[in-house]
Amino acid sequence: LQSLVATQPKFVSIPETHFFDLVTQHIRDINSISEEELKQAYAKLNEFMDFEFSALQKQCIEEELGDGKLSKKELFYYLIKYYCKEKGIGLGSDRIFLEKTPDHSRVIEEIATIFPAAYFFSIFRHPVIAIQSHREKLLLYKDSYLDLAHSWVNNVKKVLSFNQRFSDRLFIIQFEEFKLNYKEILQSCFDKMGLEFDQQCLSNYTHEAKKIVLPYETWKVSNTEGAFNESSEEAYVKRIPLLTLLKIQKIMMNEMNALQYS
Repeated sequence: LQSLVATQPKFVSIPETHFFDLVTQHIRDINSISEEELKQAYAKLNEFMDFEFSALQKQCIEEELGDGKLSKKELFYYLIKYYCKEKGIGLGSDRIFLEKTPDHSRVIEEIATIFPAAYFFSIFRHPVIAIQSHREKLLLYKDSYLDLAHSWVNNVKKVLSFNQRFSDRLFIIQFEEFKLNYKEILQSCFDKMGLEFDQQCLSNYTHEAKKIVLPYETWKVSNTEGAFNESSEEAYVKRIPLLTLLKIQKIMMNEMNALQYS
């Protein structure tokens, strides 16, 4: 989804930032960052994005810190500005920035407060398939089936709660339908945002995908080879022990029903 949207005119995107869920999770006040909080944010950016501000860039950031003007929003702007500069990505005043970090759904309210004009895409697939895919691809982060089920439930609750009040800013998409009708779905989303959508630009998908996959994100390699390269859903289900399959669906049943998953 990120790569397909990034093909469109004026859009610019970068790899997952984890900015609001991990990098700045420890910062209590969105409008004011302390010196110690900033140091922690630097370290987490290095860990999760493999990115480090230069000494001169840090000086610019810390001048705002000294004036008491450094907020989460300003620090995010600095990250985008300097990351794009390092990678040779053009950022003009007419560009539209696209950010994708799955766990940002947990802090969607905060992001919406910081960026009141932002739109959000939330894409779901059948949670049983999503959980097994997660366990098979993210081998370094192999959470238990039950933990992943509870995490999925919490994320869905956050998104559905947000949707009750801000449905005009949120597009909830089902992966299964998106695979079949992604051009029509994207056209509808762009129409609602009042933005130009050029279907011919979608042919640049693999070019955009390669720009936003980091070297260590081996589980995303198939995304750079073509859209929707994925094992069959039936194959995923067969690899889950039956008792586990029943347990995780019991945990997720209410939210599965809300998203119309059987």
